[in-house]
Amino acid sequence: MKNIKTTFWSYQFILNKGLKMRVEIQTDDKKKKVVAAYVRIKEGEVARTEEVGEENFIDLDKDGVLLGVEILNFEEAPGLLSFLAEKFGVPTLKEITFEEITKIFASSKM
Repeated sequence: MKNIKTTFWSYQFILNKGLKMRVEIQTDDKKKKVVAAYVRIKEGEVARTEEVGEENFIDLDKDGVLLGVEILNFEEAPGLLSFLAEKFGVPTLKEITFEEITKIFASSKM
């Protein structure tokens, strides 16, 4: 990977019924664009990481509970988040979209 200067941002979304979910994004400072996002669903100890799709990963605890999703391939993100919401019973995951992440990033000061 090229040596690029990046910045990390962290946002907390308040979803339906007051549920909270943290989204951490990494941006390419030169291109001013989002290059990676991590949706933290639940705090816990990661027991394993699995690749889902192309260049996207999920973190699971020892019981198979979904703790987080790392998104590197944003073309797959909308379908991936919906799929994971259904598979792991986390319907609020559908509420976070790449467009929402990009919009928040664009309104932030770099």
